[in-house]
Amino acid sequence: MLRTAAIALALAIAGTFAVSDTADAAKKPKYNLCKAKDNAGKNVSWKCGTEEKCCWQPLINKSACVPKTGICL
Repeated sequence: MLRTAAIALALAIAGTFAVSDTADAAKKPKYNLCKAKDNAGKNVSWKCGTEEKCCWQPLINKSACVPKTGICL
């Protein structure tokens, strides 16, 4: 009887951790929301991945997403 109670308690605790891990994964953002002003002064927004950084290219008035180790041109 004591052994059965210990197994049930262990399973309940394991289930609690599994639920909290999925809840934390749901809170992680899937993308970065990027914002800038174009040459005309209008607000522009676009999305980049979480492993990318936002770049605005004012010479050609265009947005870009580059890897975090990349350089915005």
